[in-house]
Amino acid sequence: GNLAHGCEESKAVISSSPRTVSALLHALREGNADCQRNAAAAMANLCHEHDGSKKRFMQEEGTMLILQSCLTRGRDDCRNNVACCIANIAASSSEYQVRFTEDG
Repeated sequence: GNLAHGCEESKAVISSSPRTVSALLHALREGNADCQRNAAAAMANLCHEHDGSKKRFMQEEGTMLILQSCLTRGRDDCRNNVACCIANIAASSSEYQVRFTEDG
């Protein structure tokens, strides 16, 4: 969470690792409530004003479904973080805005 908060260099390093991105998404999908909340917070921080991270997450198979699943089934704190995440991803890209709305 905090390593990536407001530090472009950290965001670039973290999101350039396919294993890290996959691990975060796996934590969102399979983790317990605390793990989900922290993974969602980390992802929201990574995607905040960092296009490289947004691209990396959107390239990953199943990102959209995982985020939408967390929005509907996650605890409140996880849902808040995931909503921030979606907002951050969609904010700067009409391509992502279309994908989120198409996927419901």
